[in-house]
Amino acid sequence: MITTKPSVGWYWVAGVLAILGIVGAVVWGLTAYGAVGDRVDAFTRAPLPGRAVVPIDMVGTHAVFYEAVDMDRVPPFDVRVTDPDGAPVPVAGFGADLRLERADVVSKVVATFDAPRQGDYVVTASGVAPGAATFAVGAIPTTGIAAVVGAIVLLFAAVGTAVLIALVTLVLRNRNTGRQPLADAVPRAPAGIA
Repeated sequence: MITTKPSVGWYWVAGVLAILGIVGAVVWGLTAYGAVGDRVDAFTRAPLPGRAVVPIDMVGTHAVFYEAVDMDRVPPFDVRVTDPDGAPVPVAGFGADLRLERADVVSKVVATFDAPRQGDYVVTASGVAPGAATFAVGAIPTTGIAAVVGAIVLLFAAVGTAVLIALVTLVLRNRNTGRQPLADAVPRAPAGIA
């Protein structure tokens, strides 16, 4: 049975796939990371302790972030929110450790609240904070974070597929190497010698 070996071109396919995957993932990841930074920059900020009027255009869950250069310890502080009519809005703690970094300032989610309608919400944060600590209010940029994760998945998928293609090509090309038919292995006497 005669089997054909895969073309060396498959190595090129694997290389091109890896390069495209790496470039695509880097561009997508940097773009998504930049979008997250832009959203964080647009948060409403106030000194801690303090009060901020937060215009909310998108209904849904919004977060209160503690912001400081040194994030070793978040001091205890109380957050209160009122809706556009002045009614209190329930505030919940945030169980995960979600931090966003920008210009040497770390923003950590400390509380969340639901804004069921558009309008100006008043967020008051009271407590003792060191130095120039602030608090910020905004929607958690989940789409940007998901895009960064998607870029990482793209990177691993493209490189993994490229490595798989290269390995399969290598194995199939070398499958018959080292085996010679028996007739070719037996030395023949030179012509004219009996």
